[in-house]
Amino acid sequence: MYVQATSQPWVDHLAFRSANAQPPLPTRPPPDASLLSAPLRPLSAFPRHPASDSLLLFRGESPAMLPLPPSLVIVNPPALRPDNMQAYEAMLQQAASASISPVSGYKVGAVALGNSGTAYLATNIELEGGTYASTVHGEQFAVALAREHHETGLKALVVTAEPCGHCRQFLLETGNPSLPIFYKNSQTGHWQQTDLQTLLPNPFTLADADTHLFNSPPLPVQLAASSGTLADEPLTQAALVAARASYTPLTQNAWAGLAVQMVDGRIVTGNVLESAAFNPTMTPLQTLLVSLVAKQEPWQHIRQAVLVAPQSPHFSYQAEIEQFLATHAPEAPLKVVPATSRR
Repeated sequence: MYVQATSQPWVDHLAFRSANAQPPLPTRPPPDASLLSAPLRPLSAFPRHPASDSLLLFRGESPAMLPLPPSLVIVNPPALRPDNMQAYEAMLQQAASASISPVSGYKVGAVALGNSGTAYLATNIELEGGTYASTVHGEQFAVALAREHHETGLKALVVTAEPCGHCRQFLLETGNPSLPIFYKNSQTGHWQQTDLQTLLPNPFTLADADTHLFNSPPLPVQLAASSGTLADEPLTQAALVAARASYTPLTQNAWAGLAVQMVDGRIVTGNVLESAAFNPTMTPLQTLLVSLVAKQEPWQHIRQAVLVAPQSPHFSYQAEIEQFLATHAPEAPLKVVPATSRR
């Protein structure tokens, strides 16, 4: 195995996955009652975790910084070579076992190798009661997780099957058209190596080829004056930080940040990762789902949510998030806080 063992039974819910059935959602030990009654501390009281783009906030006097579970992040993975694909096949199986696919039952496994050498295991996410548009593809999961860990780019991608057209277009936003891609041929059963440019020879791209998803600068997003007292709340500030980390080269102004607080006080965030082709864009809900799955946070443990976004007649992320909460965390309220951008 290439995954560190853990003594916490709630962490490794991957073992409950089977080929024929979806497991129960992982459960964590009930939080201390004192944690739920303690006031939220200001953002300045918490350091940023060095390996995460998210602000991890806890209630109480002794916050602890928890990295992403080792089951989806491997710091020293095996060497990626044609004669060593058996090791990566095991990693793909581990990744696919985390699939949340109640609609299709199709489980995807992906492993992205970041420039740092770290491997990011990824899978697909489907929302029961949701729409096809809310689906997170395995390759998208891998890119979003690598970006959350401050990778500067990807060295290679290994997937259980040849990437679909949707993913090929989204992968262009990594800024590496020659990205090596390894996949298992479903007909021959043999591993094949190709690259993104071969898979998508005539891509739809924007003029600025120097800026990509992994090197885009923070956006100058500020809360609107009408945000009132919500501006000072830690959850709003976390959503604002997430909004500034959005990547929006196509629309320039369709950024947004989503922050949810879990029952134990932890805050998890998501933002926008745009595609030049528009539809492969990842919404704040989709990137939030990636982070929740990676951190193994049960969706029903969401206590409240804040969306920081511009007021626009052309687009809105609110309805998608409200539908998700109504299905999976019906007691969690959503607050929408208006914001503006100076650019």
